[in-house]
Amino acid sequence: MTASGTGLKLARILGAALGLAALAAPLAGQNLLYVENGDKLSLVRRAVESTPCVLEGGKWIEVLGDRFVLKQTEEYLPVLITVHNRYFKRGNRAITDSGPAGDDYEVNWRTGSGDQFAFDADFESPFALDNVVLMLSLESKQGWNALYLWGIGHLDAHQSRYVSIAKTVPQKLREIHLVLHIFVDGKEALNTQIPAGKRSAALGRMVNSRISAVQNAELQPLLQEPPDYPASIKTKIKGNAVVSFRVDIHGRVLGAAVTSATDPAFGTAALEAIRQWRFVPRVTDGIPVDTSTEMTFAFDPPS
Repeated sequence: MTASGTGLKLARILGAALGLAALAAPLAGQNLLYVENGDKLSLVRRAVESTPCVLEGGKWIEVLGDRFVLKQTEEYLPVLITVHNRYFKRGNRAITDSGPAGDDYEVNWRTGSGDQFAFDADFESPFALDNVVLMLSLESKQGWNALYLWGIGHLDAHQSRYVSIAKTVPQKLREIHLVLHIFVDGKEALNTQIPAGKRSAALGRMVNSRISAVQNAELQPLLQEPPDYPASIKTKIKGNAVVSFRVDIHGRVLGAAVTSATDPAFGTAALEAIRQWRFVPRVTDGIPVDTSTEMTFAFDPPS
């Protein structure tokens, strides 16, 4: 499906390995991921199963290393990847969750000189993405942190991709907290396991950086998610929905309402989608201003 609106243009999305990490920065916030590559650090741009890959001289190079460094950066890639059915098992203890990460999961057990874990989840993106890399960060209350990475590869738009990882690790997995990081072509993307408040704060910083030195600019989308085709429409017809809304000075969508729709289900889907968007607000004479607008979403049945 596509979307269009007065004064609005859709933003274009720019387009692992498994190992123990050396951490150069805290795991909070957005990061770039590097691997120790001989006597230098190289940006991890993709991964083939357990092998990180970097781009050198226009060629993909596999790096036989397992020491990684996180370096904090100013911005996330403005795309939200949804994580479904997250499952994490340590030894003989399994934990599932259906909401954002943020709680500590505590377990006390020992098995020999090391432990094991298994991780399963489904990943879904609103856009087709290449070079997707998953990083599992295990943060221990005993003071150690470890990174375990796996190459997801390609994600089709609105198509769930199942990923399963099993690993024996040298650490005792006691009183640990699991955090997910997802990288796309070397840039960390937003994901639904990041608590909503942290995502909103990060987007707020991104909005502010885009308007800090701007005198005049039109309203532009920053984070967008096309709506799913409604499952309730069995005839698989084309349709559209028009949604009106207001964008405040922080780029947040307020007061969204369906103006018209060829089927009520299209209106509901469009409304759910636009409420997740974040915009760079319109700027007049250096001041961000509230803007009222509307957007049309066109729905094509899935093939």
